[in-house]
Amino acid sequence: IEEDHLKMGSARSRDISFLAIEEDHLKKDEEFMISQVEEYGGQVLKYAHESLLGDRDFLLKAVKAESEMGQCLNISSDVLQYAHEPLKKSRSFISLAIGENGRCLKFASDELRSDRDIVLRAVKHTPSSLQYALGGLNQDKELLKAAKLWNTDYDEIMSQLPLSSQMRAVMSTRFSLGEDSTPQATIFGVLLRENFFLRDKAFLIYHPNAWNKASCDKDWTNYKHPCRGTYETCRMKDSSVKSGTPKEEESCWRYSYRFQLENAKKAKVGFMIQLVEGDKDHPSCHMLGDGQFIEVEMASMVGLKIFQVFQPFDDGGYDKDYTMHEVSKLALAIKEWLDRDCADMSITHVGNFIDDNSEIQSNVNQIPSILKKIREEEK
Repeated sequence: IEEDHLKMGSARSRDISFLAIEEDHLKKDEEFMISQVEEYGGQVLKYAHESLLGDRDFLLKAVKAESEMGQCLNISSDVLQYAHEPLKKSRSFISLAIGENGRCLKFASDELRSDRDIVLRAVKHTPSSLQYALGGLNQDKELLKAAKLWNTDYDEIMSQLPLSSQMRAVMSTRFSLGEDSTPQATIFGVLLRENFFLRDKAFLIYHPNAWNKASCDKDWTNYKHPCRGTYETCRMKDSSVKSGTPKEEESCWRYSYRFQLENAKKAKVGFMIQLVEGDKDHPSCHMLGDGQFIEVEMASMVGLKIFQVFQPFDDGGYDKDYTMHEVSKLALAIKEWLDRDCADMSITHVGNFIDDNSEIQSNVNQIPSILKKIREEEK
């Protein structure tokens, strides 16, 4: 899988500008343009003749050709980006396209991206295409299950296995299943389930964004708000939603999250995986979401190991999608930690932490002072 990613990255980084000066008859030639898609990916269609970009059959062949370049889960499809608008609105056409590559959903009309049946078809073929769903469908339970981000047998497993026999991981992400935010939690969550080591170890992975919750903080992620997920600190008026098993859509998200952290701590092996994404407004700078600070603090209070996985950047300092490469590095770091009897409880960095923007400083640098404060309060 990693080799496929490298091949695809190499193909997509090649200069295709030579196509701009090709003879017009070649840009109209279906066989020639398909051969270029097979070689360079769907991006070459920016140079295709307009007659091809409105040709339903040609575009479906191009989608199939690009899909056959590599079957990695987070390879996007650029073909439909250049299709004529009527085709992007065509239910029958989009249905056929996502049958070849679910990520074609990205360039479908907003109406189709809000269509549950269309989204489900895309997600069944390509789980990470859930990131392109609109209208709240990226929080739909059945779609989350189809994307393998919701364990259908999670509750059953939990009830049958004692905590002391379980292997648990708790994800810390931005609220990235939302349609207006980044897709990195979706991409990383899907890739985690494809990693042989983590799958072999049968880790139960809790994805907080897959559960509908409430908050006792009107701003949801205000760090200064006192709630840290305990009965004493939570400000929910109904005491029944801040004790025992969290109640979906009723319990405070901080209480629900701490509940998972404490169960991970009681498990045979447990830890937190925190995704640290690039700042969308400032290149070359990793930045935690506001809620992630609270999650780091609660994990430290519970005494849980933290692995921080940094989003990769390109040469220009702009963030790229997580790939199996980052997941493999995380799996290796976890394996080394297990081999050393889980002795090192300091935060482990996976990937390169970058803080090279002159306009802003990464808030990741504030974590040591937060942890120091917690240790002093514990003493």
